[in-house]
Amino acid sequence: MNLQTLEKVAQHKLDPLDAYLIQARKEGSLKRARFVTWKMKVDEMPVFLRGLLHSLSVIPLPLGIAKFALKRFPKEATDALDPELLLTLLRYSKGTKVEIESEGVKIQFKIR
Repeated sequence: MNLQTLEKVAQHKLDPLDAYLIQARKEGSLKRARFVTWKMKVDEMPVFLRGLLHSLSVIPLPLGIAKFALKRFPKEATDALDPELLLTLLRYSKGTKVEIESEGVKIQFKIR
């Protein structure tokens, strides 16, 4: 930590946790994501639709477009999660892989 931050902590002007978070941001430990890639495999889907989904998933989706789409979701679909929190998590989640599996459907997201 730098000397100014440590002095503020010693004088009780700054909480130690806040000082740590400030330092972590300065060091760049929070990596920002730029792209989202996805794969979707659905059983019992016509071949042409499967090909269309595969061709769309080849190109990485810029995170700005993904955030735009996420903001347009209906309120009922986002009741479980706060959309602003989800956007913040998406922004700083570089290197995350999410896999969703259910009967006949497998979806995989990679955030880069």
